[in-house]
Amino acid sequence: MARRYFTLDEAQTLVPQLAEILARSVQLQRLLRERADGLAMAGYVVNEALLSGEDQPATPGDDLLLAETRGLYAALVEDARRVEALGGELKGPDLVDFWSWDDGQREVLLCWRLGERRIAWFHAPEAGFSGRQSVAGHRFTVAREN
Repeated sequence: MARRYFTLDEAQTLVPQLAEILARSVQLQRLLRERADGLAMAGYVVNEALLSGEDQPATPGDDLLLAETRGLYAALVEDARRVEALGGELKGPDLVDFWSWDDGQREVLLCWRLGERRIAWFHAPEAGFSGRQSVAGHRFTVAREN
């Protein structure tokens, strides 16, 4: 998928949708961890191939638990796709970045975390979350300006 760029205002309008998606995803991840632990205790090798249905277990086990766990995994994958369809990049269970141009000159990521009321931070692509800076005093554009 082609990279999409946002102004700050454009990205801000997505925060309510993102909050809903990520709040659900955090709950789904907690449930998935619990079910995956149960599968591991039942002797399954829990990995992406098992969760996605690519691999079938060599020996039958708790089919109901496996089906529940796969359903949770599929719901999480769908949530990630919803974030991507909005133009965001899911960076963690509660973190989304949006590409932008700082003052039309420098490629950056507008950074939003679940629980934050608005997008108030950005960072250089190589800096990551720990390099977040305030958006105050910056102008964010969808294209590089000459």
